[in-house]
Amino acid sequence: MSVRSDLVLGLRLALAGGRQALARLLLIASGIALGVGLLLSVVGIFPAEAAVERRAAARQFEVLDGGETPPPDHLLLDYAGTTFGERPIAITYLAPVGRPPKPPWLDAFPRPNEIVVSPDLAELLASPDGALLRPRLPAEVVDVLDERWLLHPGELVAYAGAVPADLSADREIATGYGLDPARHGGAVTSGLAIDRPLSQISFLVSVGLLIPIAVFVVTGARLSSSAREARLAAIRLVGGTPAQAQLVTAGESLLAGSLGCALGIALFLAGRPLLAAAAPPGNRWFPTDLAPPPALFVAILVGVLVLSVGASLVSLRRVVVTPLGVVRGGGRRVRGTWRWAMLGTGLGGLLTVMLAKKGIIGNNRIVVPFLVVSYGLTALGAAAAAPVAGSAIARVLAKVTAGPGIMLGARRLQVDPRTAGRTVGGIVIVVIAAAITTIYVGVYQANYADAYFPASVEASTVIVEPLSAERIPFEGLADVEGVDAVAPAWLGYTRHGYNVLIADCQALDAAVVEDVPSCVDGVGYVNGSLYDDGASLRPEMRLRLDRAPRIRVEVTVADTDRFDTVLGQFHNILVSPGSASPDLSRRIAPSMIYVDTDGDPATVERIRNALAGSEDVNVYPRGTAEDYTDEVPVLVDAAVTLGIAIAFAIAAATLLVTAVDAVGERRRSLAMLVAVGTSRSVLRRALAVETALPMLAGVALGLASAIGGTWMVFEAVAVLEGGDPPPVYWRSLG
Repeated sequence: MSVRSDLVLGLRLALAGGRQALARLLLIASGIALGVGLLLSVVGIFPAEAAVERRAAARQFEVLDGGETPPPDHLLLDYAGTTFGERPIAITYLAPVGRPPKPPWLDAFPRPNEIVVSPDLAELLASPDGALLRPRLPAEVVDVLDERWLLHPGELVAYAGAVPADLSADREIATGYGLDPARHGGAVTSGLAIDRPLSQISFLVSVGLLIPIAVFVVTGARLSSSAREARLAAIRLVGGTPAQAQLVTAGESLLAGSLGCALGIALFLAGRPLLAAAAPPGNRWFPTDLAPPPALFVAILVGVLVLSVGASLVSLRRVVVTPLGVVRGGGRRVRGTWRWAMLGTGLGGLLTVMLAKKGIIGNNRIVVPFLVVSYGLTALGAAAAAPVAGSAIARVLAKVTAGPGIMLGARRLQVDPRTAGRTVGGIVIVVIAAAITTIYVGVYQANYADAYFPASVEASTVIVEPLSAERIPFEGLADVEGVDAVAPAWLGYTRHGYNVLIADCQALDAAVVEDVPSCVDGVGYVNGSLYDDGASLRPEMRLRLDRAPRIRVEVTVADTDRFDTVLGQFHNILVSPGSASPDLSRRIAPSMIYVDTDGDPATVERIRNALAGSEDVNVYPRGTAEDYTDEVPVLVDAAVTLGIAIAFAIAAATLLVTAVDAVGERRRSLAMLVAVGTSRSVLRRALAVETALPMLAGVALGLASAIGGTWMVFEAVAVLEGGDPPPVYWRSLG
């Protein structure tokens, strides 16, 4: 027979075993499909980010540096922005001078009082809700951008016509369009995709999922090979050689791998729109952007097929196929030395990271490979050492128990821990990957979720936050429909480390849940978070304001009192405006303006309309604490939780498949035990002990290794950053 005919025979046999064979084929193919779909999705993120960067570069302007003489024909630019609901709107004002060439994304320059908008912005302006936005864009929509010029789906962007006199002093001069990323990388791109939180978490979760998927595929291939024993023996009986039997096995695995790849591609194409839509703002893409490079696409498919076929062939390494049946070799005696050495080497690498301090963790070229190798050796070592540790526990258990089932399971585990190791290895690796991922993500979430929102402010309060020292006309906000009270507040800091909030207490009282005391000029109201209990407080303080650090403010505090109302911004001391000099309301923009409203979302838009002429102002509803949590950590938490759930589901399926395979390998010995009178309940307890002891040992080793190794890395990070090590968030880990 030829190689081709042997492979074809394998394909035919894979489909000739009835429902059991088809179920086995679909089981292996489903695991491969999950892996392929996940891999294609992850590697598709990076081309998607690159596509967004290319579109951003194509839609940029070539601007002159300061001091350069502009050509006769040029374009003056000015930028503005606003928000509708939670969606930002970017506005570019265009004032042509002479006859400059038009941008390729515009059919013509809009004239004054004309705008060209993105499709979603055009739809918004034409909707009933657009009535609240049109005061900020009081121009006629003359054209709509083509979708190919949008950075991401749903982008709100407008190009407005203007005359040079309408533009601010910060206007720019454009002489061309479409920046070359090679020459303007710093100005065009926003960093490598791998440096972004979404890409990092996607990579981390995907690697954590690929581990159990790979274990599942290998285990499924092994189960398939053990179920083919009768057919392999029949091939030898009719004159087939061992090599031909292996080719038949490869043909069956090739079919499962090919079916899995096809299903994985279908899964990727079906999930691509969901992945593109689920990304947070700033990372959203068109579904077609998620397109892995062809070479990488082919490499993934070929690699998966090689893994599937290779796993099936490796599973036969201890199998001797004879014309009269299949004999499985017992293998060498299990030695634990190399297993513990692998675990020790991995933990030793993480210990080296801690002892080397900045030598490794501060070296960007080696830190990632070093950590990957160290964590990998730790995970593999813990999985490999689990059955050995379980065997050691079994020896102790066999001496102290008299139950036949427990003693039988302990003795079998003591004699052959290899089978139990295959059963629990996948679970142990998943536990380690999930623990490490959860610890790192817990720190990430803590760093992003420490938003200083004003916890005692009413949910209906709108916060106006100037982002520059320019004074804004906040007095007119009191006349806006739906506004009940306005309370400006200035935040400053002293050289002793105090944060001082200057605000009218009566106005604040109208905007907070808890009562604010009636402030008296010359009295400083200290809350309980004052770190030194006021020991460094002086009757006269000099402040620097966060919005105008060059202006010195004198505050006179002749007496102090205490109150515990938290107004946000980490302030320690509250004083009235009459205690400060000069008059802040006339000279300096407030740090924060609390606007008490009726809670109607339309009121927020009316406030934005009232401040439409001001530069760099952020207006947002106070809402709830969740509103102040960054959207990325929320998605991170959901992605990690879903990833861990899927990983444990796959690991549980692997455990079931491996347990069935283990019973199949020992069916003769189990049959002999039944023949001599051993009850099924005794056999069940024996099998449970064989699984439970290495499982408990492996989980304990995995958790201890993951937590201990990560603590070492955190200690090194603390040395590098000059602070305390990040804490382990036990609740998240639990």
